[in-house]
Parts: sequence; C-alpha cells; structure tokens
Amino acid sequence: KDLGLQITLAFERLLDAFLSVVPAALVLLTATLVGVLTGLLLRTLLRLALRLRRKARGDEPSSSRQILRAAGLKADPERVVGTVSFWTAVVVALAVGVNALEPGALRDVLSEAVAFLPRLLGAVLLAIVGLGVGALVRRSVLLGAVNAGLPWARAGARAAYVLVVTSFVAAALDHLGVGRSILVA
Repeated sequence: KDLGLQITLAFERLLDAFLSVVPAALVLLTATLVGVLTGLLLRTLLRLALRLRRKARGDEPSSSRQILRAAGLKADPERVVGTVSFWTAVVVALAVGVNALEPGALRDVLSEAVAFLPRLLGAVLLAIVGLGVGALVRRSVLLGAVNAGLPWARAGARAAYVLVVTSFVAAALDHLGVGRSILVA
C-alpha cells in the first residue's frame, strides 16, 4: 500500500513538472516561429531593396559583388545579406524564447547553446574572410612571382594561401574558445 502511494506521488510530481514546462515551451516555440517569420520578412525586404538599388545603378558591377568574387564566393550580395539577416533574427528570437523558460537544467543548456551561436557565427565569418584574404594573397603572390620570372610562383602562392587561411582558422578556433594557445604559439 505504501509503495503504491509513493508511485502515485512520483507520477503526480512528474506530471506537475511536465505541466510547468509546457507554457514556457510554448513561449519558446512561439518566439522561434516569430523569429523565423521576421527573418523571412527581413530577408525578402533586404533582397528587394538591394535588387532595386542594383537596377537603379544599371549594369556597372558593385564593389560588394567584386569583393565577394575576390573572396571566392559565387553568391550575390543580396543573397548573402538576406541569409545573414534571416539567421540573425532567428538567433535573437531563440535568445528571447530561452529566457522565457523556467530556471532549471533545460534553460541552462539552451541558454548556453544560444549564447554559443554568436561565437559560432563570428568564427564562421572569420573563416570566410580568411578564405577571401587568402585568395587575394594567393593571386598577388602568383602575379608578382610570375612577373618576376621566379620558378616557384605556384608553390609560393599556395604556401601564402595556406599560411593566411591557417592563421584565420586559428583565430576562428580561438574565437570559439577551442585551442586558446594556438595564436600564442
């Protein structure tokens, strides 16, 4: 009889705990949905504005397009801006939604995951910039070495590219908190 009562009380506590999380989970879900919808709207508006600006300027190539091409990215600036704005809105909405959760392990884990996202996005941005700078350095070294008639032009250009990209990847890892001593070494 005592065991049955304990089991019943345990299930009641479990049900109470579950029911206390449901409203906060609904707030998190609603905030995420609002973030996605806001991100889609923001992405659409920014893409439209940039396309209208490009049409108003005519056929002259934009500097942002040239920078993206030099960095080795084939995407249009409209697409890059739209994607960044979408994911920014989603991350902000997730941060708001996670703050609505009741204190506890779930909130702590989700808070840490959401807090990690900006660092992750920053590290990805560092890596992408590193690829772009590496491509520019590779072209510059290759052109300079070829014009100087050096036999090691391609190898030197590749070595310069690897050195620059490695430095930026190390900075990205340091930004993530992985291998903090890499830059010192």
